[in-house]
Amino acid sequence: MKRIWKSLFLTTLIVIGTNAFALVRVSMNCPDQYTAKVVQIDDVPTNKEVMMKQRVQLATLEVHSGEVSDLESIEVLKYGPISLEEGDEISVATKNGLICSVDKQ
Repeated sequence: MKRIWKSLFLTTLIVIGTNAFALVRVSMNCPDQYTAKVVQIDDVPTNKEVMMKQRVQLATLEVHSGEVSDLESIEVLKYGPISLEEGDEISVATKNGLICSVDKQ
């Protein structure tokens, strides 16, 4: 019985570790990387107050890699982990229009 629990525990650790590694690999593959300035922030209408979003319009300052237009738009949670204001300079990494990372300068 003890051996079964030990095997089950090890199998669970392997599955969790494999999934975590896969998530890290996906997020690291972000071809569009650029520095931009926040030019406009608009609230996005939603039914749930907890998941309020903002559409952030960005003016591209420098393209580090990928295909980025002069004006980009991203959506972030209004009360999320990053707070943006007009005039902020940020580093952005995206893949297919989805955010991989956003860092304030």
